[in-house]
Amino acid sequence: MELTAGISRIERIFPASQARGDVRDLILLQPGWADALGLAKGLAEKGWRAHISMDTQEAIRCLRSNHFYVGIALLDANFSEEMQSQLSEVISESGFTEWIAIVDPGSLTSIEHAAFLSTFFFDFHTTPVDIRRLTYSLGHAYGAAKLNEASRGEFRLSVNQRFGLIGSSKAMSQVYDSIQKISRSDEPVIITGETGTGKELIARAIHGLSSRAEKPFIPVSCGAIPETLVQSEFFGHNKGAFTGAVEERIGHFEAAEGGTVYLDEIENLSPLGQVSLLRFLQEKELTPLGSKKPRTVDVRIIASAGPNLTEAVAAGVIREDLFYRLNVLHIDVPPLRERDTDAAEIAEYFVDRFNQGKRRNAKRLSKKAISAILEYSWPGNVRELMGCVNRAAVLSTGRLITEGDLGLSRPVRFSGRTLREVKAQAVEQAVMSALAESKSITSAARRLGVSRVTLYRLMEKHSITVPGAEHAAG
Repeated sequence: MELTAGISRIERIFPASQARGDVRDLILLQPGWADALGLAKGLAEKGWRAHISMDTQEAIRCLRSNHFYVGIALLDANFSEEMQSQLSEVISESGFTEWIAIVDPGSLTSIEHAAFLSTFFFDFHTTPVDIRRLTYSLGHAYGAAKLNEASRGEFRLSVNQRFGLIGSSKAMSQVYDSIQKISRSDEPVIITGETGTGKELIARAIHGLSSRAEKPFIPVSCGAIPETLVQSEFFGHNKGAFTGAVEERIGHFEAAEGGTVYLDEIENLSPLGQVSLLRFLQEKELTPLGSKKPRTVDVRIIASAGPNLTEAVAAGVIREDLFYRLNVLHIDVPPLRERDTDAAEIAEYFVDRFNQGKRRNAKRLSKKAISAILEYSWPGNVRELMGCVNRAAVLSTGRLITEGDLGLSRPVRFSGRTLREVKAQAVEQAVMSALAESKSITSAARRLGVSRVTLYRLMEKHSITVPGAEHAAG
């Protein structure tokens, strides 16, 4: 049964569902249960319009083109591990949708089935279905989904306002969700991503939304610490601990007591620094240089690394045991080229920030400039985009920032021709241009940096005739 056919059939059988002023839509997934239409009839009488999907892939397509606050999955008595995997994929795709399962009572005797239901579903009902009780559950799930959607929207707004994380793409929505969840924990985090993607902003967002928000956030550039100073920088030192230690100094970890230490570019941390960090993560204690008394320090560790972190571990650049200690929670930040229209949204933000305090001559981006921003690949990500927009805003002569002001190279698109064909056309065009702009074969050959003999051969190969009598041999 096709999805559209299922919907139209229900609407013909239960026209009363259209007459109610409070009709609410839900998705009804029935991969292993035959009586979907009977259930839909009872739900229609209670003001619920069911959109039936016969399998999980059809459900995913339906979810991508519609917005449902609630869904029902009809499961047979022995829903397999494969079906559980497919259902978890559907539920992950459905975003804010809260799901209710309808199962055979016998399936609840399985520990695996019970664990799956408690993990992925808002509620469950057993067969035979009590429609009145089911509609109560649907109402609660519907309200919970709407509240969840609203709270996440407010959360994203607060993140944007406080930490400058701009973007409404699906990729960034997943990052926002991860920030929200991770901020509730004290476990170590690794944030991976290309340079310029905003890894430190994400670390600050996690700290700022956590219970540690009122305590220090201390960023440390791992690549800027010489190996001989790493223990002093991390854990501090006592007076006289080494030559030049003229006074006691606390390290970054103790300075961040109760807060967060952000270790930027963890792959650049020296071997000694990695050993020292691993020991701290294991024992939660530090010993300043020149001291024999360890100190217990409460800090959360957030580290960042480039996109090839696992390769760095495999190559021995990062200790494997340190990686496992740090990689309890993980956020992978998408590059700007994979974030749909976020580049334009971010560019507008930087223009607005440039305009602050300017009552006259405020700048704005032209439509062609926005198109150019969306077409460009941004290898330097948000950092490159910020520099480009700020430079264009300063150098533009009018109030409109044009495509030319941005100075972006247009993307080279594949033409379908081979390299040999492209090269041949380029040679032909170069020869024709040199001949047209020169007074003789000799001067044309000189322009091209070839001999006259080579030029004659190229002309013969590409069937190019001398464009005028003035192109004499001399």
